[in-house]
Amino acid sequence: MEIGPYLSEIDIICDYVPCVSTVTNLVDLFLKAVVLPCLEQDTINNNHYYTHLSQKDFFRCIILAIPFGIILVVFSDYADSEHNRMLSAVEHDSWALRDAGAFYQNNYSIVLAAVRQDGFALRSASLRLRDNYNIALAAVRQDPESLQFASTRLRDNLTFMLASCQRAGFSLRYASPRLQDNENLVFVAVEHDGWAPRNVNECNDLYAFAIYRRAGSALYFASERLQDHNNMVLTAVQHNQRSLQFASERLRDDHTFMLVAVRVLNISYLNMAINCASARLRDDHTFMLAACQINVFSIGRASRRLLDDHTFVLAACQQDYRILWHASARLCDDRAIMLAACQQNGLALYHASRRLQDDDDIVIAATQQNSSSLQYASPRLLQQPPLGG
Repeated sequence: MEIGPYLSEIDIICDYVPCVSTVTNLVDLFLKAVVLPCLEQDTINNNHYYTHLSQKDFFRCIILAIPFGIILVVFSDYADSEHNRMLSAVEHDSWALRDAGAFYQNNYSIVLAAVRQDGFALRSASLRLRDNYNIALAAVRQDPESLQFASTRLRDNLTFMLASCQRAGFSLRYASPRLQDNENLVFVAVEHDGWAPRNVNECNDLYAFAIYRRAGSALYFASERLQDHNNMVLTAVQHNQRSLQFASERLRDDHTFMLVAVRVLNISYLNMAINCASARLRDDHTFMLAACQINVFSIGRASRRLLDDHTFVLAACQQDYRILWHASARLCDDRAIMLAACQQNGLALYHASRRLQDDDDIVIAATQQNSSSLQYASPRLLQQPPLGG
């Protein structure tokens, strides 16, 4: 019968028996120093007791061999037990750190485990550990919003903030004013100014939703100088279309820059691009016509004056009849405009006034371009051959 397991258990129990622990650990020291080195590794591995002795800490044996050394070991083992208990607690629920007390809130391994489980646990850490690079970065990687609890020194550290902004661009919000004016940092922030879930479960997290809602705001937290920087703003817009609203007033009133921005933006955000343009540009004939060439839906943000301007609407209709969705009622009753629109696409007849829907030349032009437009002709013309068949 194998007695190795029993000998191992006896040795463990004797470590906590006064006086006996001195004798057993003197024996352990002899075995570890003299006997085990003479044995082959396979022999040690195949014997439970020898394996136990080889793994037993040499320093622990020395302390227990000293009279009253058992007192130090008992306190040490109790501290380790409490440490492991707290470590297990924060790994399952980071809120445990909040009520753990100052001792554990200043313990590196405990706090690190807590912030890996929930970045917001950083707010319960001691001031010393909030200033620790590794702990703060672990918290930010778990939840970018936890950056607000990092020390002022770290939020003024370029290397740390670069790593934070790579996780989420809006982390720039918590950078120091000096770094918010740093071109390298802001470029990294705007290039990572979006959000993608790291796993399926994160899609439903409230904090993940908050990150998504903040996406596009990195440029907002940049300095005024960088908000007026052409390349910086264009880079931001390329990575997140919502960034354009945070460009400087000068850029949003710049004809060339805004046309480039309109070209860069996706169609679903095009109206936002025109919305961000200054009132002067949205009332500018040349700018709005160029914007409509890029995408017809830009016309919806033109000024009321332009939408009632005969020259502008006529030129725009020659590009795309859908301009008429936003043209004034007066111009939808203009024969020249409607004729040009129907020649571009017969379906423009839908937008014509009742008077023009009863105009032979306009209806013929519309039906020649698109026979489906016949349905919009007046009842009188529908009854006349060849229109009505």
